[in-house]
Amino acid sequence: YMVMKLNDKAKEFITNALGVAYKQGFCPYIVLAHAWHETGGFKSCPGYNAFGMKKNLKWKGWLKRFTTHEWLKSRKHKIIDEFKAYPNFKANVKNYCKLIKRLYPESYDKRNSRFNTISYFEGLINFRYQYATDPSYINKCNNLCNKIKQKGPIREMVHELIRVKPWWEPILDK
Repeated sequence: YMVMKLNDKAKEFITNALGVAYKQGFCPYIVLAHAWHETGGFKSCPGYNAFGMKKNLKWKGWLKRFTTHEWLKSRKHKIIDEFKAYPNFKANVKNYCKLIKRLYPESYDKRNSRFNTISYFEGLINFRYQYATDPSYINKCNNLCNKIKQKGPIREMVHELIRVKPWWEPILDK
């Protein structure tokens, strides 16, 4: 899905939910790249779960069961698992931001709330609670983030959302 096309779900996510992450100090490019990867370009996001967040013991909300892939011992396996479900993307992003701040401090820098794409995704993989099992996860998400940052309709939607020159851009361009 390196050819990035804005479908209705992607537009809905950018328009209605990405601002929630931005207001909480998250870089919209990174959050959008993460969601884009997890949904296959917003082609599949059951229960408005754009980040593939699985249910845990504390989750009291809606659930969706569906097929996914996990990497175990360097092999890709198809499994059925339970995932959190939400009434809309805004509720999903609120829960995502809360989860990242709480469980992945390596990804969320509380001192200045700024991110480097590689460190963000490394923090998700190389921390106590491994967010994903795909050995190529960091590279895939980083490549998507770089693609989103290129001039085009997706970048323009993100910039329109915040209506100012993004403060994080010099950091991500390094």
